[in-house]
Amino acid sequence: MILGKLNSNRRFWRGLEGEMTRFNQRFMIVTWAVGLLLSSCATTPLNASQPSTNVPQEINCASAKDCFALGMAAATKGDRDRAIGAYSQAITFDAKNADSYNNRGNIYADQEKWDLAIADFSRAIELVPSDPEFYYNRAHVYGEKLDRDRAIADYSQALKLNPKYIAAYSNRAAEFVHLKKWDQAISDANQAIALDPNLAEAYNHLGISYLNQRNSKKAIENFQKVLQLNPDPDMKQYAEAVLKQLTEN
Repeated sequence: MILGKLNSNRRFWRGLEGEMTRFNQRFMIVTWAVGLLLSSCATTPLNASQPSTNVPQEINCASAKDCFALGMAAATKGDRDRAIGAYSQAITFDAKNADSYNNRGNIYADQEKWDLAIADFSRAIELVPSDPEFYYNRAHVYGEKLDRDRAIADYSQALKLNPKYIAAYSNRAAEFVHLKKWDQAISDANQAIALDPNLAEAYNHLGISYLNQRNSKKAIENFQKVLQLNPDPDMKQYAEAVLKQLTEN
């Protein structure tokens, strides 16, 4: 029995001038037994109006822009509480600043305060419903909460707004893998690869999907491709374990 599956997840942060900066986040390792049905997970009710918490004192900034910059600086230094305080101050100055909600949501997600993160991403979406990054970020958190259907819905909306959103295709493929919807996972992984032929995680999703469809040949091909791309060490370890078992049988 082969255990261990690695899904790559990232979130996006808004910069001072509106650019999106990719921050590689933690990798989510999910125990996986080939052929074993995944148990269903209940979802937690969300409260979009839930107030923010952990706002530290001594946040000295005179405008929304200054507070936002302070939040960015604090987040870069890993001072999450100060970053939350600064973004909260920015929101006090400008309650329609979607980027402040987005970035504060990312801090809450780093702290695994999923409902607070979702509330902030939801507010950002309310303010700017045309921004695919906000849906992507909320989808990431839904995935962490094991709320697969909502994660897929948000990734789908992000892709509707940006049909070339590579990370959204790859992460939606991962959600389909969790749901054992192999054909959908394969389709999304192939879409991601069409846009980025060097995306190791997409080949990983293909390998897992073909493995569970008992297509050993294609599973081997894709896990070999994973190794060629020099992936994250945990993904590499899993691919090596699968290939060893497949080639020894």
